[in-house]
Amino acid sequence: MNDRLKRSLRALIQLDGSSEAIARAFGLGVALGFSPLLGFHSIIALGVLVFAKLNRRAFLAGVFLNFWTLVPVAVLGTGLGMLLTGSTAVMPELSGDALLSGRLWRALSEDVRHLLVPFVLGNTVVSIVCGLAGYAVAKRLLARYRRSRSDRVTSATNA
Repeated sequence: MNDRLKRSLRALIQLDGSSEAIARAFGLGVALGFSPLLGFHSIIALGVLVFAKLNRRAFLAGVFLNFWTLVPVAVLGTGLGMLLTGSTAVMPELSGDALLSGRLWRALSEDVRHLLVPFVLGNTVVSIVCGLAGYAVAKRLLARYRRSRSDRVTSATNA
C-alpha cells in the first residue's frame, strides 16, 4: 500500500466524531465521487457541505477517492449500463493513440445518444455500490482502530 493512501486512511480513522457519522460522510462522498456527474463533483460537494452537517474531511476524502480511477471506473460503469439496458452500442477504442488522434472523441460524439443512458445507469449503480462499500469499510476500520486504541489505554492504565 503506498504511503499516501496509508496517510489518508490513518487521517480518516483518527478523525473526531462518532464512527457512524464519519463512515456515513465518507460513504456519501464515495458515492458522489463515483457518480456519473463528471465535472460537477467538486461543485456538488461544496453545496452538500454548506447544507448538510457532515464530517467535512471524511466527506471530501470520499469524493476525491476516485480521482485516479475515474476513467476505468466510468468505462466499467458504462459497460455495466450497456449490459443492464441490452444496448448494442459499441464502446470506442480506448487507447492513447485514439485519444491523441481524435478518433475517440469522434466515436464518442457519434454514439453519445446510444451511450448516454448506459453511462448514467451503469455509473449510478457503481456509485451506489461503491458508496455502500466505502461506508462499510470505513465503519469497520474505525471500529477496529478505536477498539484497539481503547484496549491499549485500558491495558496501560491497568499496568
